[in-house]
Amino acid sequence: MELEHEYRTAIALSPSCESAHRFYAQFLAAMSRFGEAKAEADRACDVDPFCLVVTTSAAWVRYAAGEFDAAIDRTRHVLDMDASYMPARRLLGAALLAAGWTDEGVVELRAAVGPDEEDAISLSWLAHARAVAGAPDEARAIVAKLEGAHKAYVPHYHLALAHAGLGNRDAAFALLEQACAEREPAVVNLKVEPRFEPLRRDSRYDGLLHRLRL
Repeated sequence: MELEHEYRTAIALSPSCESAHRFYAQFLAAMSRFGEAKAEADRACDVDPFCLVVTTSAAWVRYAAGEFDAAIDRTRHVLDMDASYMPARRLLGAALLAAGWTDEGVVELRAAVGPDEEDAISLSWLAHARAVAGAPDEARAIVAKLEGAHKAYVPHYHLALAHAGLGNRDAAFALLEQACAEREPAVVNLKVEPRFEPLRRDSRYDGLLHRLRL
């Protein structure tokens, strides 16, 4: 694959470039090559152990691999360095939810949303969490707010997570189709995102993966 060749070339030319190892790790995780992905993510952490982005990326690799406890540990380490780093808090919430710590996950996702409630991704993740935690009315209210938003762009991929949590399969697939058509960056994770597990038995899911060559 040409993209993998480019990553390998970049690493060969600059072995101490954390971003090369980090992006390669994310690519490998998206391809379900988790052993290699974890090794590359750890190399990036070795190069820059105090970088919030690098450690959060390593946490994402563990989350995608289904190693939720490891993802929780790494995101908490990031938040120990900087409690205001919301990508880590958002991922912590998702990992806690996946690990069965539902109430704790919701608390973290509410914190990631913040008082202004303007972060569309965090709101989408919170809606998913409330849906699977048994509060569908609250989840629907959040989705309605997101779908009625006119000022901020709401990524279709993340809104699809909320609909997947609510069991709205047709809406989730329609949004994922839009996300693919618009080449949203997050669609690369479609194969490994744990929250889309309820959709995987639907033939439409395989169709999306085939289109994305995942």
